[in-house]
This record gives sequence, C-alpha cells and structure tokens, in this order.
Amino acid sequence: MEVEGNYLTNYLLDCLAARIAERKSSLGVQEAFSVLVTPVETTGVALEEEKLSELTEKIAVDRS
Repeated sequence: MEVEGNYLTNYLLDCLAARIAERKSSLGVQEAFSVLVTPVETTGVALEEEKLSELTEKIAVDRS
C-alpha cells in the first residue's frame, strides 16, 4: 500500500534507475517498474470482480 507522497514508489524508482544505469540497460525505469509490479496471473481481486460481474448479469437477466 502506498502512502501520501508516494515515498515507497519514489524510492523503488530511484533504486531501479540506479540499477539500470549500472547495467547500461536500454530498459526504461517506468517500463522496468511496470514489469515488476504487473501480475502475470489473474489476481484474487480480479477473479472476485469477474464473479461479481457474472452474478450481476444473472440478476439482470432474471429481472427481465
């Protein structure tokens, strides 16, 4: 969880920028950050939202 001021995010971006510079990588800081924080599998929250959406559709059909 992030707090006001984005201290954690800013710290991580600074660390990534330093590592990228050390390795002379062509990968940008934002791109590297995105790769690190984007889930590769469906998260529990996404599954919950999907099931809720399906339930909402069923309720809407039943009311028709």
